[in-house]
Amino acid sequence: MFSIGLLLAGCDDAQAVIDDLFHKGTQIGVVRCIERNKKTGIAEDVIVARCREHHQKPIPRAVEGNARYWDVGAFEIEVRNASSNHVVTRVDVNLRHVDNPAGSEVLQFQNLWLEPGVTQKQAVPLGFKPQADRLSHDDGKTWDWELREVYGVDIALR
Repeated sequence: MFSIGLLLAGCDDAQAVIDDLFHKGTQIGVVRCIERNKKTGIAEDVIVARCREHHQKPIPRAVEGNARYWDVGAFEIEVRNASSNHVVTRVDVNLRHVDNPAGSEVLQFQNLWLEPGVTQKQAVPLGFKPQADRLSHDDGKTWDWELREVYGVDIALR
């Protein structure tokens, strides 16, 4: 009786191991992770973010986009997933600005879900305050940015 209880109690954990074994790094793995954790008492947006983070991995940099200062305290990117076989979940950019005491900083645009062909804007706060008159001057001398890393999951069909 005791061993049957242990077996049944471990079914959820066993399913998670099986899902990770066969679906780690895919959108199927993300969906199954979300389904498994819906009744844990954690807010759904937290579960979704954690499942995406658990399954994401570096993927080819098949994204297109542009960037701008949203206001004095934030930087915004508009990114399009140009791949045909990945969902983009995170984009890291390196931002250099003459007003940044450190010279540059890595900004992480997280919790994205960009299927192929989809475009999304997202802004993140800065670790420094640029001068207001230096926000739109993108001449490569005042500020510039470059793509550092792209994370996502493979699209797996059944």
